[in-house]
Amino acid sequence: MDDRIEIYNKKQPVLIISLFLLAVGGGAVYLLMNNLFPRLPGFFNLKLAAVVTIAAVIIWAMIVVIRHSSRKNPGLIIDAKGITNRTNITSTEFILWSDISSFREIDGSFKHKLIVVDLKNPDEYIYKSPKMSASRQVQFRQTGSPILITSTTLDYDPQLLMQLLTKHWQD
Repeated sequence: MDDRIEIYNKKQPVLIISLFLLAVGGGAVYLLMNNLFPRLPGFFNLKLAAVVTIAAVIIWAMIVVIRHSSRKNPGLIIDAKGITNRTNITSTEFILWSDISSFREIDGSFKHKLIVVDLKNPDEYIYKSPKMSASRQVQFRQTGSPILITSTTLDYDPQLLMQLLTKHWQD
């Protein structure tokens, strides 16, 4: 197995997602200003902080969407040594074939198909990078593995991806 397979992320409709985020932020500010804040006399600093926080979260989400959609690297690389997973924020990058015990599919939130990469030594991958170890611990408790491949974000059929991964793992 000398071949290297690169699977790229789907192109995301950045404009539509940005408009949706702006609509959600605008709706939140509208509800606060017209429903909650009129009932609270005073508290100007609280009101200002709430509006600034909503605006900051919306701007941050738009930046994340734009950065994610402008990536040129493949989301998943399959080669003779293992897989390189960049499909989600908690990805640990490279996983050796010898560390993998199995693959299985689960349904995530918002109809995302997730491929769980069961590992022989999950603790090694949980603590691979300290800044994401808490998120990977939660993933491990929820799914039984700290490594998930978000197959619906890839420009590849999730069923075929599962077959491809299993075939390469067994070879």
